[in-house]
Formats: sequence, structure tokens, C-alpha cells
Amino acid sequence: MRGDSRFLGAAVALVSLAVLAQSAASPATAQTRKGPKIVYAEFTENPKDESQYRFKVGAIRSRSVVVKLRESPREGRTTGPTEVIPLAKQDGAASPKQWIGFTSRDRSAPCYRTAYVARNPHGRDSKVYRLCIFGHGGGETVRLSPW
Repeated sequence: MRGDSRFLGAAVALVSLAVLAQSAASPATAQTRKGPKIVYAEFTENPKDESQYRFKVGAIRSRSVVVKLRESPREGRTTGPTEVIPLAKQDGAASPKQWIGFTSRDRSAPCYRTAYVARNPHGRDSKVYRLCIFGHGGGETVRLSPW
């Protein structure tokens, strides 16, 4: 009997050690494989070119960020093709990293379904809004955050 209990005790200790090692390794692995996160998004007129609008997005852990526009004449309804506006990562030490892109002010409608999409090898994050400000001017900034 005594030999069986030693064997059983050793087996339980070994299994416990394996479970402990696995649980300690899991959080470290999970942290290294996080997807991107959009922290904030802005929509405004381009201060350097009055014929354009500017999209500015703050995103972490992102390899690319785009804005997808599709005309939205009414809430919940979209028409026409999707226009994809790639955003470029800005140099500097800002946190979160800033991504900026531009589009023409010449718009056929004032309202668009606007999807902000950030990607990296581990996934994507997207935020979707309906913006009804195109073509209205006024030098205003629309901030779509925090989420």
C-alpha cells in the first residue's frame, strides 16, 4: 500500500507542476499575440489643403489603418461602392501612434457609413459610424472617442 501511495503522490505532484507551468506560460503567450486597438478617431478639414478632409486615428499595435467610406442616404442604409482611404503612420513618439489620411471634399452626399479598420498579424479592430458632415464646412473637428 505504501508504495502505491508514493507513486500516486508523485503523479499528483507531477500533474500539479505541469498545470502550474502551463498557467504561468499562458498569460505571457497571450500578451505577445494581441490584436490592434483603435483608441480614438478624428474627422476634420485638412488645415494644409482646403480641398480635402483629414482622418486622424490613434491606434496601438497596428500595422495598417484604413478608413472605408460608403454613401449612407439614411440610417442603416448604404449605397454605391466603398472608397478605401489608406492612412499613413506619422513619425514621432506620440502614444498611441497616429495615422493620418486625406480625401477630397468633393462629395456626392453629406452622409457616409465610415468604418475605421486597424490590422496586425493577430487580428483587426474596427469602429463604424455614420458621419453626416461632408460638404458642410465650418472648420470643425469631429472626435469619435474614447471607446
